Amino acid sequence: MTRPRIGVRSTAVVVLLCSLSGCGGGGGGNSGGTTATTYTIGGTISGLSASGLVLANGSQTVSPASGATSFTFPTAVDSGTNYSVTVSTQPSGQTCTVTNGSGTVSSASVTSVAVSCAATTYSGAFIDAPAQGLTYSASPSGLTGTTDASGAFRFQAGDTVTFSLGVGGSNVLNLGSVAPAAPSSGTAELFVLT
Repeated sequence: MTRPRIGVRSTAVVVLLCSLSGCGGGGGGNSGGTTATTYTIGGTISGLSASGLVLANGSQTVSPASGATSFTFPTAVDSGTNYSVTVSTQPSGQTCTVTNGSGTVSSASVTSVAVSCAATTYSGAFIDAPAQGLTYSASPSGLTGTTDASGAFRFQAGDTVTFSLGVGGSNVLNLGSVAPAAPSSGTAELFVLT
């Protein structure tokens, strides 16, 4: 049996034909589709001095560290995606609020979400009798005011609250001070002034 002889030219033609058929006959690597551009959602943080903050955008979450001044959610999204950033978990002893937290992603990353954190303010009241009109001063937070009809006053964790009657100079009668504990459940604490 005699084998046919294949020359160099025949081999080159076979290689060329195989190459053309493998890429579909030419036209480049992209078959008409476009690459989707995605964008991130984030913003600024002010006043965060404690750990535990968790921000959410739908099922995505991010946990900025104490002292952080910015955040970005880890997964980029497509243009036209709606977003709504909320505080999922408050940091220890602080309350954070979100502004500019919702909208629709257009053709750029979102950087306008603002998170502002401050020490949580609690409310206390006297259990022995409501004492309306007492002047109070909380230190070190600097909260001041006058007790209302139910004897309520405001303070922050770690404050010592001093109560007095009268305004200014020698006409002031200091009644005493309390160092209330921050409530664990967010409800008002009741105090007896000693």
